[in-house]
Amino acid sequence: MTDKEQIIIDGVDVSNCEYYKQAFTGFICTNPNKSNDCSKNPDCNFKQLARKTKECEELKNKIKKLRKNIALEIGTSDRYRNALEEIEEYANTYFDKGVSKEIFDIINKAKEKEG
Repeated sequence: MTDKEQIIIDGVDVSNCEYYKQAFTGFICTNPNKSNDCSKNPDCNFKQLARKTKECEELKNKIKKLRKNIALEIGTSDRYRNALEEIEEYANTYFDKGVSKEIFDIINKAKEKEG
C-alpha cells in the first residue's frame, strides 16, 4: 500500500492509476485513448476494475454471513433432531404402546417437515 493521498473521481480512488499524473495544470489522465480530464472518463478500465473489486469484496462478505447463518441453522436442526431421537428412545423404553404411538406420530411428523 502506498502513502499516496486518495484522489476520488467518479466514486473511485484513482491515486494508484498508472495514467493519473500530476502536471502544471493539476492532475491529468495520460491514457492516449482517453480524455486528459479524468472525470470525463467515468468508465475507464481502472475505474471499472476498482468498482468490480469493491463489488466482489461486498459479495464475499455477504457469502461469509450467509455461511454463518446456514451453519447456525444446521446446528439448530441437528439439536432438534437429537432431541426427537432422545424422546423417541425414552418413549420406547418408558411408555406403554398406546402413548408411544401418539408420540411416535408427532416425532415422525416433525422429522418429515425437517426433511
